[in-house]
Amino acid sequence: MLVLLFLGLLVLALAAPIPQNSTPAGYSNTIAPRMKTATYVANITDPALTRDSCGSSRIGDRVFWTCRDTQAYDVAAGKAQALPIMTNTAAWTDLKSEGGPKLGAGPAGAASDGIKPILQMYGGDAMTMPTYFPVQANQCPGSGACGDGTRYPVWPDQPPLVAQNGQDGSAVTYTWTPNVQLRGVNNGITENPSHNLYKGTYSPSADPNAVPKVELVAAAFYGENEVAYGRYGSVISKDIAYLYGQTADQQTVLARVAPGKIEDRSAYEYYQTSTQRWVTTAPVFNASTATSAPSYGALESTSVPAVSPSKDTQSTYIIPNAGFGGQGTFYYSSYFSRFVWIGQSSGMDGMLANFYITTAPSPEGPWTEPTSLFQGESGDHPMAQAYTLQAHPSLLPSGPDVASEAGIYLSWTQQWQETTVGSVYVTPLVWLEFE
Repeated sequence: MLVLLFLGLLVLALAAPIPQNSTPAGYSNTIAPRMKTATYVANITDPALTRDSCGSSRIGDRVFWTCRDTQAYDVAAGKAQALPIMTNTAAWTDLKSEGGPKLGAGPAGAASDGIKPILQMYGGDAMTMPTYFPVQANQCPGSGACGDGTRYPVWPDQPPLVAQNGQDGSAVTYTWTPNVQLRGVNNGITENPSHNLYKGTYSPSADPNAVPKVELVAAAFYGENEVAYGRYGSVISKDIAYLYGQTADQQTVLARVAPGKIEDRSAYEYYQTSTQRWVTTAPVFNASTATSAPSYGALESTSVPAVSPSKDTQSTYIIPNAGFGGQGTFYYSSYFSRFVWIGQSSGMDGMLANFYITTAPSPEGPWTEPTSLFQGESGDHPMAQAYTLQAHPSLLPSGPDVASEAGIYLSWTQQWQETTVGSVYVTPLVWLEFE
């Protein structure tokens, strides 16, 4: 793996130096939020489409969603059309003037009976369902489906990171997607894939259906057998983007970079838990891979000795309890004065709508041991009943950068057998109030 050195010390684009560690050594974190009440709000849906695995970001005064596999819904047949399957799509939902999701009656269709209110998605062209994150030339362009029966699912695992949010409603976003090839539903051909970096750019438009323009910044921004920082989650705090990644055995590691430097790998720093220092050498993806000792940037203290070269220095970067292995959401809650992760376990209940929570006084920790927060209704599909557990600070009246409410919106994907629910995928929205 290449050693990433800070070359921009003479260029003051990053303004003030990044502090070495925002939490004093030995700091004790004792906040473990618990649920007071949970209230079902509505299904999140465009009744004309059935969508899998959706996550949200706030752009201006609306909420922007990116989702995985999307199909047209046949109302007369009461089920999704078999083809085409678009590997990803994007949509908007509206907020009330006083804040919070704007619900309304929607037509009958996917996850909508035409009577109960829904949080209605809109945007793009529902007839052509364009793939939002483009399928690349080497990925069987179009839908990603190849003639040999394999497919390239350009699936976002997290909603876009909003790196810039202008006062005029403009925005710049980033998303990392794995370059994985599948045979069947989940049989991966590509082991430890590289990851593409996509950039979204939005300028307010008279057309409410216009979604941010997206472009490929770099194919294989992260190479094969590299940690994909940002794929496991991200949060911006004090003008620094904190990007969470996972090792091969689903342990959490952390990088940071100025939001304006996300496209520049040489600007990244990596948190080394054993020394409580930010270093310029990234941890290895697989612990059996040899690596060199970490290099400290010129802004870093030289009083901390470097770790000796070892085949297993990966463990010195792992941040205990920063997540629980499965998908989830990192955000900052001013109500708790804590960074929060809410999501799914990778353990025995990793295919159910069982939400866990952990908190920390700073992005690097220390994180509390994950505790059970809420159990939602799961589907009945034999392969996976529920997944893509998400928290939505984007829907809060105070906004995702403040999150001052004593609660949070949650969603997840229910996967049903088609004989039970014709759309197969349903995304319920729940308001969870904390004690």
